[in-house]
Amino acid sequence: MPDSNKELSVFHTEKFKKTEAKIWQLADDHIPTDSKIGYRADITVEDIEEADLNIDFDNEPPLHANIVGWPEGKDKQKEYAMSLASSSTLIIRT
Repeated sequence: MPDSNKELSVFHTEKFKKTEAKIWQLADDHIPTDSKIGYRADITVEDIEEADLNIDFDNEPPLHANIVGWPEGKDKQKEYAMSLASSSTLIIRT
């Protein structure tokens, strides 16, 4: 689900596809949390665009982007989020 600014923070990890350790290190380095992140959802830019959303590659920090273009209203946002979830692949850290 997007935040109050109607953005969903993501990282562009395509170049790390064959190096899982680098993806998890990126999460550990840039996502504030009290414990290690144990899972992630991988999704393509094409799937995001098919859900009528867009990507803002701001690179703050490096490789960061936001999924933007969310509709008004939580119910409609949930519909979009479910569409993204159905297109994504859940990856559990081992």
